[in-house]
Order: sequence, then structure tokens, then C-alpha cells
Amino acid sequence: MKVTNIGLSSVVIEFASVNASKFINLSQAQREVPFKWVNAGDPQQVAIEVNIRDFSVYESLLLTSDEHELELAGAFEKFRLDEKKLADEFYVTGAIINAATRGMENNELFFVAFNALEIMPVNNHFYGALITLISYKYLEAPEYRGWVIGVLLESKTKFDEAVEYCTPNTARWGISSATAFALVLLLNDRIEDAEGVIDSALRRYEPNLNQLSYWNYCQCLILKAAILAFAGRNKESGWKFLAAFDFSRKAINDIFHSRNDWVLGQISDCHALLNLGELAMKCAAKSLGRIPSESRYADIKYSGKISFAPVFSRFQSSRSKFKSEFFDVTEMTLNA
Repeated sequence: MKVTNIGLSSVVIEFASVNASKFINLSQAQREVPFKWVNAGDPQQVAIEVNIRDFSVYESLLLTSDEHELELAGAFEKFRLDEKKLADEFYVTGAIINAATRGMENNELFFVAFNALEIMPVNNHFYGALITLISYKYLEAPEYRGWVIGVLLESKTKFDEAVEYCTPNTARWGISSATAFALVLLLNDRIEDAEGVIDSALRRYEPNLNQLSYWNYCQCLILKAAILAFAGRNKESGWKFLAAFDFSRKAINDIFHSRNDWVLGQISDCHALLNLGELAMKCAAKSLGRIPSESRYADIKYSGKISFAPVFSRFQSSRSKFKSEFFDVTEMTLNA
């Protein structure tokens, strides 16, 4: 018995040939699970396909008839995290966070991360990491994974509310999960939900506790400013864009400081912060008309076109997959 394929939103389980007509029900926790029979690669085997959203790898999964039952949970052993090690930073990082060590394909990562939400304590900072990963995987295949948005919204709310105080780890994953999920929401024009997610992050998390949060925090400020611009609050938007620029400038200086011995690992962050900072300054100039002297910045003027492309540096193709009124209208407003 084994999983032979993990697709964009379903899995195929293959097992020894049985009289398929006898097995009529798949269930988990006394709840029926929809499934369908599919062709197996081996004539001695049979296979079923089940949607990822409909079951958990951490519970018994029974295929039954009036007389027999077949336990399928054993097929998912390799896709489970060790529930006894969820507080082990080294284990969780290696198992699912670090791309170099986790050894998973993209669809496998979505499958594992989605299921791990069930067993990861909500007050564990890695819960935020799971929200981040699932948001990234949603953006790769939104047409197949739209159902996960509701799950993410509930999960993000629970995670934020469970944070008693900010630590370096909660700062990193609280901010990154907010930025990734807010982008998901804005691409789907769920502006009110996105603003709630961003406001919660700006209120709860302290980016200065963790340099790994700088890129995401700067983007969080830009998305907040863009929401204000979309609402026609130009002056407020302009100052928020300027705050994003100022943050990017100081963040780059901190990362590139001569005493920072891990700087070479963060070059991509510096590129991103530079591009986001440039976007933020251009948007500030557009929103404010001119940069006021009280800002202590030169009176920068910008007459070119605004493009939110730097916001999508991690997801080059995501913008084209959505017909996002939010980003289209905000760009037009700033370019008017």
C-alpha cells in the first residue's frame, strides 16, 4: 500500500487488488470521505483518489464494505511530522522549513503543510510558518486550491490571537505569514480581510527582533499603504509609503553592517528591500504630490509609471493568474 501520486489538490492511494465493487465507503472519524476509483499503474493493484481537503493523514482512514474493512492510514507515514518533536527547532526546520533538507516536491509540501496545521500547537511559532508555506503553495495553483483560503483565514486569526508577547521567532513567522496571506487575499480582491491581517501584524509583531523579517515587514507596510491608496486616502497612503521606504533603507544598512557575519546569506533580502524601497518612494511621491520638508527627505518628484512588480518578486507568475481589481485600480490611481 502506498501513495503513488500527490496532485495539486488530491492524492492517489494504490493497494493490492481487491473486489472493488465490495468496498463502497471511505470514512474517517465516523465521517464519510468522498473518493473515486482510478486506474492503477500495476494490473495487480487498484487505486483510489481522494481530495486533500477531505481527510487527515493523522487519523484512521477506513475503506469498508458490509463485511470487510481496509485501513489506509499506513500509506501516509512519510507525510506525517513527528508529533513528539514539534517543539524541536532543529527537527521542524529540517523536516519542513528548510528547502535544502526537507526533500519534498511542491505538491508534497502543500500536502504535508496543510495536514500539519491539524497537529501543530497554535502557540508554536511554526504554526505561522505553515500558514506562510501554504499561502505560497496556493499562489502556485490558485485554480485548484481556492478552498484553502477559508482555512488560512481561520488559522491566521487563531495564530495571532495566541501570541502573548513577541519573540524573534514569532516576529519572523507572524510577519511572513501576514505578508504571504495578505497577498493571497488582495489578489482575490478580499481587501477588508487583507487589511485585518496586515493591521494585526503591524500591531503585534516587532520586526527589529529578527532581521529575517525585514523583507516581509517592508512589504507589509507597502500593502497597507496600497490599501489606503485604493480607498482614496492619498495623504495617509503617501506617509505610509514613505515609512516603508525609510524602513527598507535602515534594514539594508543593518543587514550590510560590517559586523553582520551572515550577510552573504541575505543578499536576496537586500535586493528585495532595495526594490521595495524604490517602489515605496515612487508611490510616496505620487500620493503626496511632493515629499514635504518635514520628512527630512529631499523633495523627490516622480512622473514615471508605478508597477507593483517588486511585490511579486517571489511569485513572478502570480499576478498574471489573477484578475485583481485591487492591484489594477491602485496602480491606475497612483499613475493618474
